[in-house]
Amino acid sequence: MKTFDEIVTKERLELLRAKREEHRSFAYKEAQNIIGKETVAELKSVYSMFDERLMIWLARLWDPDVGAFYYSNSARDNKGFLPDIESTVQSIRFMESSGLMMSNQSKYDKCLPKAMQEKLIAFARSLQDPNDGFFYHAQWGKNIEVPRRGRDHNWASGLLEDLNAEPLYPTAAQRLSAGVKDSGTPEHLRSVDAFREYLSSFDLATASYRTGNLLQSQAMQIKAAGKPFTDTLFFWLGEHILPNGTWQEKINYDSVNGLMKFMLIYSACDEPFPKPIEALGSAMDAAMLDEPTSFVCQFYNPWVAMNSIISNMYKSGAKERSQELRALIAARGPELLTKTKEKIIAYQKPDGSFSYNRTQSAPFSQGAPVSIPKTNEGDVNATCISSTGMIRNISLMLGIPVVPMYTAEDGKFFFELIENAPSIIKTGVYKPEL
Repeated sequence: MKTFDEIVTKERLELLRAKREEHRSFAYKEAQNIIGKETVAELKSVYSMFDERLMIWLARLWDPDVGAFYYSNSARDNKGFLPDIESTVQSIRFMESSGLMMSNQSKYDKCLPKAMQEKLIAFARSLQDPNDGFFYHAQWGKNIEVPRRGRDHNWASGLLEDLNAEPLYPTAAQRLSAGVKDSGTPEHLRSVDAFREYLSSFDLATASYRTGNLLQSQAMQIKAAGKPFTDTLFFWLGEHILPNGTWQEKINYDSVNGLMKFMLIYSACDEPFPKPIEALGSAMDAAMLDEPTSFVCQFYNPWVAMNSIISNMYKSGAKERSQELRALIAARGPELLTKTKEKIIAYQKPDGSFSYNRTQSAPFSQGAPVSIPKTNEGDVNATCISSTGMIRNISLMLGIPVVPMYTAEDGKFFFELIENAPSIIKTGVYKPEL
């Protein structure tokens, strides 16, 4: 087994940088033929934020004994925290999107080290409750918020599928699809009337982001409950949508954050969005806002919303119009990229990672404690959003192939760190303030 210092040498890092720049240069030339020299120059500026620090930071969050990733350094280093399924799947998707996975296979069972796969499968399965099919963490228990439970169900189910593995028991969504409604089924998904009443309790006009987050975290379950439930949801959304294509009168980060969450539901259910042109304009306005951001989703979600709207239009039959609109947005590439980088870089830390809030990681994720409050550090969620998440959405919006963040050589280096990762030794104890 090698030590960290034996793997991370000055000479090796220099070789990796040279290979990375050479690899990226070919992709930049291809992109320039599509979007022009000025936009590529701004794209290069965005990519300058992403180097070897980022992958080294991520590799050191891997717990080889648990078989999963921590959310942040403070979670890794302090008792009271454990790895979680969301950070783990986000880390794996980062590997795939950044180019660290040395394969073009769509399934992770074809491109992750076998030993790592076995640990990931065991970890995901260990979280599942046989009684309701949901996935729970030892550090959080079952008394968690609905979005936390829904997201962990989706993360764990998706990871097992990507690893060509089955859960130990039917998942909550599988039970709903089979018509099984037991003690684990939320009250609002037991009947259409109950679901309609549940929806009526939300105030879209002032809290579309919170509402969208809550419903999007349950999208898999709502869809599994059947068409009467999805029809009810989209009728309700259609009743309340405003002329600007969102559910709030003022166009700002919050209203477009809500738009993004609902667009993900429309996409997941293959439902045509009712006001795509108006919503696209609102998302563009939010992306170009001069107003300072306070957390990473405020610069990320407008891009996701724009891509989701264009994709929804294309799938709904308006192919030519969607392509025209994408071209119009791509023409504004330089100013969009300049504005976006200004916002992203404010969240970067010296170790290459990114924090959810400007000066600290988010101490809670969907209501569950994930890091020590007020710690100026990066976290997995924000890092994936700020790096591969932004790059993927920027590339889609500009209509170019994704310029690789890393190379096959970087991948070898990264997985060498993973395979030689030492056991986690916690040096502190987190005691929440009462």
